Amino acid sequence: MTITTTKTIAFVSAFFLLGFLFIGVGCEADSSGADQAEAADDFELTGTAEAGADNYAIHCATCHGADGKGDGPGGRALTPSPTDFTTGDIPAGRMYKAVSEGGMAVGKAATMPPFGNSLSEQEMQDIVAYTLEFGE
Repeated sequence: MTITTTKTIAFVSAFFLLGFLFIGVGCEADSSGADQAEAADDFELTGTAEAGADNYAIHCATCHGADGKGDGPGGRALTPSPTDFTTGDIPAGRMYKAVSEGGMAVGKAATMPPFGNSLSEQEMQDIVAYTLEFGE
């Protein structure tokens, strides 16, 4: 083999490896229905929508859209697409778990980051209250 052929093979291999890694990031994690049901059953919403509006705009709207339809500019290239909150079918406990622990915690995309270390309990509660209003 020549050096050029070896470099070409290495480049193509690296390209495919990176492709598989990016595809894996967008895949949904396997999560048990029991964990998700538990998150929904044991949750008590104490947040207020009015208080959650600003943090939603800062941390969520880029991907989920200003109107919560999952059509924000940052979410257009994501697979799977960001959740559409206007359907009204997401339990508050599940939404809180996604906000605090990230998308993979509820069987969604790894691209949804956790905010449990950067937002307070009350701020996350307020964001959940705000997002639930999209589905009303």
